[in-house]
Amino acid sequence: MAWLHPAVGIAATILVVWMALSGLDGRRQTRQGLAARRRHRRYTPVAASLAVLAAILGTASVVWLREDMEPARTWHFRTGWLCAAFAGAAWLSSRGIHRSPTARALHPWLGIGLLAAAVASALLGIEHLP
Repeated sequence: MAWLHPAVGIAATILVVWMALSGLDGRRQTRQGLAARRRHRRYTPVAASLAVLAAILGTASVVWLREDMEPARTWHFRTGWLCAAFAGAAWLSSRGIHRSPTARALHPWLGIGLLAAAVASALLGIEHLP
């Protein structure tokens, strides 16, 4: 269990970066842009789910395995749960992206927030590796 959280967190971070690049590429009105939009739609739920799972596993590992740490005391914990919040908000905004101009405008900013929080959490988590 000690290495499960870091492994899921690394996978989530890699997928979040890839999905951010796919979302950016998807803004182009070309054949490659269409392929990027399809890839973004297909794999972003996996990235978001892994981000939420990483936050849950991180909290569980601190509670059950790390007597030297308290939950919610580190910046890594806070940015990890911020990732989960951004992932959920980005997913919710994607549900209305075709009907709502507000959701369409908000969605990329939520994705950028998720990307920034994921990278920050990964960097801040290095010092906590078992």
